[in-house]
Amino acid sequence: MEFLTEHMNLLLMLAAAGAVAGLIAGLFGVGGGVVIVPALYALLGVFGVDDDTRMKTAIATSLATILVTSARSVWAHHGRGAVDVDVLKSWVPWIVPGALVGAGLASYLPGTWLVIGFGGFAILIAMQMGFGNANWRLRNELPQGPLKVVLAGFIGISSAMVGIGGGAVGVVLMT
Repeated sequence: MEFLTEHMNLLLMLAAAGAVAGLIAGLFGVGGGVVIVPALYALLGVFGVDDDTRMKTAIATSLATILVTSARSVWAHHGRGAVDVDVLKSWVPWIVPGALVGAGLASYLPGTWLVIGFGGFAILIAMQMGFGNANWRLRNELPQGPLKVVLAGFIGISSAMVGIGGGAVGVVLMT
């Protein structure tokens, strides 16, 4: 009980951030990490966590929640027949090592670089949402061979370094 009284503000702010993340994800189709990472970064700053540690903590916490939420999401979409299992099997072996490399890099980079990287990534996502056209196509089929490996690895690396799910990059690349 003492823990609850002592940390009530923190718990309420975390609950509010989670609710906003869920709302934004549902309304705009972006992952909750786009909201959770900056919310946690700001919140940890309020509690006196130093800049370098708080960005890394925000990214790592977001990635931990992604493990659960993305598994649930894939399962639900699969149940509706909305997952191309062949594509998933083909890309995941390159996304996962990319994510591990990205997480490793993020742990060594200064927090300021991660903040700048997240901001740049958020701007790119916003530009794609605002100016993107569903009819744009670079190709009519997904890349194969070395290009697939590079793109799938990029999905993993970039997603892990900014603490968001691979959908933000993967959906854009695959559509």
